[in-house]
Amino acid sequence: MVINLKDRRWSRPVIHAIGCCALFLVSGCATKNAALDPVFFPPDAEVARIQFLKKISNPADLGKKQNAFLTFLIGAPPPQPGLAKPYGLALKNGKLYVCDTVGRNVHIVDLESGDWSYFHSGNITALKKPINLDVDWDGTMYVADSGTGNVMIYGSNYVYKGSVGEQGEMKPSDVKVRGNKIYVADLKSHSVRVYDKISRGLMFDVPLKDGSDKTKLFAPTNIDIDSTGNILVSDTGAFRVQKYSPGGTYTKTYGS
Repeated sequence: MVINLKDRRWSRPVIHAIGCCALFLVSGCATKNAALDPVFFPPDAEVARIQFLKKISNPADLGKKQNAFLTFLIGAPPPQPGLAKPYGLALKNGKLYVCDTVGRNVHIVDLESGDWSYFHSGNITALKKPINLDVDWDGTMYVADSGTGNVMIYGSNYVYKGSVGEQGEMKPSDVKVRGNKIYVADLKSHSVRVYDKISRGLMFDVPLKDGSDKTKLFAPTNIDIDSTGNILVSDTGAFRVQKYSPGGTYTKTYGS
């Protein structure tokens, strides 16, 4: 059927409806095609460095099938653990550990088997606001909890082993474990605090105090340690990344 839009028998509402339907069909096709195209960052005109592969928010994203027997018993699929407000994460031995600040727990995703579990500490050693974590070679978890003001330590079997920092001493935002040291980004003292892993005693603070704004940390948010022991800190308060030697001496600034 051919519609003559100049024919006065076609009212404006009808013509408008036809136009909307056509626009919907076109946009629907475009959306479908766009979803099939790979997404890169940065986009064209620059060399792409990152490609989006998939999202992970619950077991279904890993292709894990529902338990048919439980579904039969209760008449509906069993509830699936999922991320509410994920923040920091760590990858160790094929497992992805994700801090959930709303759930006050740590999700543990086995990327090989597809198993999804989550760790929730007991009342006495409860996590209040876990925002970052690191996992040592033996599976020990070090969780930076800004709610308790400590780095909480749990063994490979998720049993509480102790904490780093006294009550009210700091407000940790990130933690890294390298060798015999524990590095904690502390918003309260505007520094990275370096502790002995065995005794958990404070060894020194980074940066070393020299009174210069160039070497300071204003809001140390995330940290990493390179292969030679240098300490790199993202300072969101000064819009830069600071680099320090293994002993805490300032060496370089990235950004401004």
